[in-house]
Amino acid sequence: MIAKTTGNLIGANVAMNEIRTPMKVFKEARARGDTATMKRAMGYVEAFNEDAWEYKAKADEALKEEAVEAKEKERLEREELAERIKENHTETEEKLEEACKSPVSESPSEPQEEKDGDGNTDSEIELSTEHTDVELPKSASDAPVTYTKTGKTVPSNPEIKFSVTV
Repeated sequence: MIAKTTGNLIGANVAMNEIRTPMKVFKEARARGDTATMKRAMGYVEAFNEDAWEYKAKADEALKEEAVEAKEKERLEREELAERIKENHTETEEKLEEACKSPVSESPSEPQEEKDGDGNTDSEIELSTEHTDVELPKSASDAPVTYTKTGKTVPSNPEIKFSVTV
């Protein structure tokens, strides 16, 4: 809420709360039969009531202005969003057109092989993923172990040799 709206709503609330005191005085004066005090109290009630209605009218106007401003702001945001979407769409179309016009230097099925410092190509360096167990080199503190697919370690014994005959 804007300050003008809030201030007027608070003013109307305060004016309505202030009406209670002269109304209480009016009721006490009526019980005693004091017409002069009753008239004076009703004058205060009318003044506070007018103030409350004025504040309410100002608050209503401020609320209407606020609603109009909010609608205008929302409209501008929608227009900006539509413009950004249109710009992004045209940029994407331009990039797509450039990609279609540029010549293709290599086919996707034949990747270019780069050579490292030793003259080996990438395909020669790649590790085989067919093996399920990998043996790590010996470290000074541990005996050699073999890791299985699940990540468990199995001690490897280089002295055991297997031979299979059919």
